Amino acid sequence: MRPLALGALLLTACHAALDAGATPDLSTTDLRAPPIAVNLLGDWSFTADAQPTTDPTTLVISNTADWIDVSFSGAGGCGCSARHLVVTLPAQPLCDTTVMTFDWTTNAADFTSTQSTALRVLFNPHGTNYGNQGQFFGSTWVGQSSCAIDTNNAFPSPAQIAVGHNRIALGQLVPGLDGRCTHGGNFTSLDIHMQGYTCGGNVEATLAYLAFE
Repeated sequence: MRPLALGALLLTACHAALDAGATPDLSTTDLRAPPIAVNLLGDWSFTADAQPTTDPTTLVISNTADWIDVSFSGAGGCGCSARHLVVTLPAQPLCDTTVMTFDWTTNAADFTSTQSTALRVLFNPHGTNYGNQGQFFGSTWVGQSSCAIDTNNAFPSPAQIAVGHNRIALGQLVPGLDGRCTHGGNFTSLDIHMQGYTCGGNVEATLAYLAFE
């Protein structure tokens, strides 16, 4: 083989090798970490979140890895009762960039100043009332409630939870409205409180598909 032809073959081989190792187009690649799905199956124990009373009484209707359904029945005590679960996470969500997502179902049409449900999530819980990295709180109800322990017994307007799907940007939580998550912080555990307030009658709430993106 003549030298010129051999040189052409070598150049072709080199060009093919370069093409095979070309840098991929990252503009169309999703580099985000997968969502952290929270396993909700566990021993949801009773706690009196506001007054030291077992009224309203609580009953776990159903519980799987995906959801928890709790019923609250009042007999005049007008307290705030909860079923709560401490969960260790497989990763460390960042307060500044993480979005908490979940589905919420409750009989909101029946809510009044004497009955409502709420959700409270503590980040790196310290005891059963507060988190070392903060907490989220909210309800579909606006107004008086014994469960509004962060806002002087009244949930502020606008309501911070909707019936249906919810997306909560932890870096945008506001104390006195829906909570806080420490700027620059992260967390490895949660204490999830399913709360109910009723002076008489029954209210119910379901939390499903809790995750962090």
